[in-house]
Amino acid sequence: LVLWAIPYLVGHEPFNDEAYTFSLIYNVVSTGDPVVPMAGGLPFMEKPPLYFVTAATAANAFASWLPLHDGARLINVVYLLVTVIALGYAARQASGDRRAAVVAVVLFLGCLGIWEVYHRLITDVALMAGFTLALAGLVDAWRLPLRAGAMIGTGAGMAFMAKGLFGPGQLGLVAMTLPLCFAACRTRTYWLSMAWAALFSLPWVVLWPLALYQVSPALFDDWLWTNNIGRFTGGSGKGPGEKFGFYFYAIVWQAWPAIVLAAWQVWAAYRAAAPALPAWLGRGFAAVLALTLLILVFKVSKMYALPLVAWLLLLARAQAAAQGFQPRLVAYVGFAIPLLVLSLASTSTDIYAIVLLPSVILVAVALVADFPATLVKWLDRLNVALLGAIALYIFGSWFALHVGFDNPVRAHFTGRLPAYEPRWRSGVFLLAVLIFAAWAWQLWRVAATWTGMAWRWTGGIIAIGLLFDLLWRSYIDLSQSYTAMIRDMEANLPANYDCIAAFDLGESLRGMIHYRTGIIVQDEMLVGDQAQDCDLRLLREDIHHLAPEGEWRSIWWGKRSGDRKEYTVFQRAQ
Repeated sequence: LVLWAIPYLVGHEPFNDEAYTFSLIYNVVSTGDPVVPMAGGLPFMEKPPLYFVTAATAANAFASWLPLHDGARLINVVYLLVTVIALGYAARQASGDRRAAVVAVVLFLGCLGIWEVYHRLITDVALMAGFTLALAGLVDAWRLPLRAGAMIGTGAGMAFMAKGLFGPGQLGLVAMTLPLCFAACRTRTYWLSMAWAALFSLPWVVLWPLALYQVSPALFDDWLWTNNIGRFTGGSGKGPGEKFGFYFYAIVWQAWPAIVLAAWQVWAAYRAAAPALPAWLGRGFAAVLALTLLILVFKVSKMYALPLVAWLLLLARAQAAAQGFQPRLVAYVGFAIPLLVLSLASTSTDIYAIVLLPSVILVAVALVADFPATLVKWLDRLNVALLGAIALYIFGSWFALHVGFDNPVRAHFTGRLPAYEPRWRSGVFLLAVLIFAAWAWQLWRVAATWTGMAWRWTGGIIAIGLLFDLLWRSYIDLSQSYTAMIRDMEANLPANYDCIAAFDLGESLRGMIHYRTGIIVQDEMLVGDQAQDCDLRLLREDIHHLAPEGEWRSIWWGKRSGDRKEYTVFQRAQ
């Protein structure tokens, strides 16, 4: 777990979206205000402040040893621990096998979509922790009301305070669907669990919204209607927009290879229960595939996930009726309902799909039946070939860049980042060889059983993470960091000026300017009529026309080392 979590977590500047997240964290560090999230001096109401406040606490705790942005990232380790502990608990309870807890954690760490998420500043790690904790509670809701209620309520509350209504809304729909599918969830015990859940979630979902409303009803409305409901319905015009059928292929790559094992377990569960199940379920599966394909090809409905979701829910209900309720069936609902909700949303992005991963893992380790040796063998070969190719690319491209003679690879990377000076480092080379050797040793020692396959795959993910951190951190840091550009800009500003204005500068750059210089840039697109008449303007090259000719003169221009987008500071002529 340490080898998976620590590499690339510290030692580099905030990159891209990390920059605006860190600006929100830095606001808490510098002002101590936990109520109104602020980025670069302006309210930023997309998300509640749980992640920002906890990351600020970590940044302050490690401020004597690490830069604030590196210390802030360490909070991800805490959320990772909550996630894997809750997932391991849920796997053990769902399968009745202690071994399933370990395998579930190994599979989770090996999912392709997870490593990058947990190694950057992003609120979704807190969402994931809360969502997994609540799902673990739902697995026990039919028999352990107080424990389950505490887990559901706390998890839903964390999800709410991490990303608003997105998480608890899906969890609420799952909780309401379970009684429709299973008689075991139509009992006094289950509803007592829900009552405890509501009680434990109350502080999470009431205190901050109430405090925000007291500070500013307008900001409360912006958070609730524009950034929660508006994003889902598309009314806000924010977000990357909808991509038809997006979450079908997003979950495949995000949850690989667990998604293959989960699909086999669903099929095996159906085959095992087939004699006691209605015959139409088998025929219905073929119809589901045909209807889904029709919808995807002709784009005839936004509800492209509905046929598969309906079949999974009916299958889970039929299995419970024929064989008795089993906790693993909760994962069917925990996957199906969020998938349907995501397919209906007006925003499609990879990161939203991570809430499906815990359910995929729980289905994969349900151990309904052993995996066929042929399936395991070929999946393991595919995985080793895929990870081996990625690792060789990471190492080979670094070697070609740093070797002492010109070659096309060196020309490509230095052309993209002229400021980078390749220098051969023998120690780094030897460490990379040791990482390869360690993974090769693991492949030799661990047999390719289905559990061994999980260990071999996750070992490869760890090797790739270590190689990437060791070989490419300095190159990526130079290409993505705003710091050098900001320091150069600061050095060229006049000694005296009223303020700096900008237009649509973006939260990331505004936040990093505030962090590195203490300067709050006034974005006229955001403040509108409240904008001051500043004597400096910071503009991107595509909107230089907003600096009127004859009244302004350029006093600085620059860009990030790896960026084509240039920025210019204009000063009003005296």
